[in-house]
Amino acid sequence: MEQLWQVRTAGKVESSPVVVDGTAYFGSHDGRVFAVDSATGRVRWAYQTPGRINASASVFGGQVCVYCTAQTKALADFVDRFAALDTKVVAVFPGPASGMEAFREAYRRTYGRGEKPPFELLYDADLALTRALHIEDNIAVPTSLLLDRQGIVRWSHVAKDHADRPSAKQILGRIREMEKQAR
Repeated sequence: MEQLWQVRTAGKVESSPVVVDGTAYFGSHDGRVFAVDSATGRVRWAYQTPGRINASASVFGGQVCVYCTAQTKALADFVDRFAALDTKVVAVFPGPASGMEAFREAYRRTYGRGEKPPFELLYDADLALTRALHIEDNIAVPTSLLLDRQGIVRWSHVAKDHADRPSAKQILGRIREMEKQAR
C-alpha cells in the first residue's frame, strides 16, 4: 500500500482513522483529535482534549466523538459485574441512521473485527426516548441514566463535555446504592 500523506503529531497514533465524506478523523496520545483531508493530508482542524486518545473516533451526524467507543468498551469490560447486579446495559443513540453504523465501525476498528459490544445498542431515530427522558435540548452531550424496572430514572449524569463520563465502577456503585435504598 502506498503512503499518500503524513501528519505530524506530538504523540503516538494508536487507533485506525475513520473516514467520513473525505475527512479522516483520528486521535493521538498527545490528546488531540485531528480532521484531515483524506486526499491531500491537509489538517482541517485539531482539537485538544484533556487526555490521550487511543480509540478510534465515532462520527454521528457531523459530530466527532472519541470517547463514545472508549466508554462503550469500558462498560463491556464490566458486563459480568453488571449482570451479577441484575442490570441490563443499553447504549442509546439519537440521530441519523448512519450514526449507529458509524459507531459500530469505530468499535470494530478500535477493538477488532470480530468484537462487538456485549450489550444492546438502540437507535432512537424519532427521538421518542430522548424526549421522554427530557434530554432533547442537550442530545449532543453524553448522558448516563439508571432506570428502575418501572422505567423511572433513579440517577443521571449529564456530561459537562464529551470527555466527562462516569466510569463503569462509578455506575456500578450507583447501582449498589439503588439496591440498598430499595430494601
